[in-house]
Amino acid sequence: QLALSSKKYDYVWLQRKLLSPFLINLITKRSKLIYDYDDALYAIESQRNNKPKPTHPGSKQSISRLKYILKRASLVFAGSEALYNYSARYNASATFLIPTAFPAQSNISLPSKINNNSVTIGWIGSIQNLFFLSIIDDVTAAIQQRYPYVRFSVMSGKPSEGLKTDWDFVAWSKEGEEAWLRSID
Repeated sequence: QLALSSKKYDYVWLQRKLLSPFLINLITKRSKLIYDYDDALYAIESQRNNKPKPTHPGSKQSISRLKYILKRASLVFAGSEALYNYSARYNASATFLIPTAFPAQSNISLPSKINNNSVTIGWIGSIQNLFFLSIIDDVTAAIQQRYPYVRFSVMSGKPSEGLKTDWDFVAWSKEGEEAWLRSID
């Protein structure tokens, strides 16, 4: 649908999706394509123990589609230096670094919270990455048991499940992210 209606628009902004070359051709013949991504779609996910399915990051199909999109895009917004360097190999003049991670040198003032009563350790991530909490669950549960003043807080699209560690869940929202970042140590 997007590809067929793309002639109505000067620009089509595509975020992370790896459309087929056929659809990319339809879009780029009718309008200009802006491609925006913040994940290493060319890399196999670290938790994967088997060969990725064609639609998963790091698969031959995903890499081929990503390269094709990068070459055809009028603008590429890469969310990290690593993604910028990768993208620039295929379309240097149209690639721009637009960091998506919370910047270390930010204009957001994050106060140094010193509270002898508690320490809050935070984790923020997508629903797909919640499994990482299970990898550290034995350690975080042991910390929580030994040091009752240590709290764990997770900001994501849904709460973590089946863990020994008691994680305080905060639903992710752009508006709530700064307040949540201020609440953790």
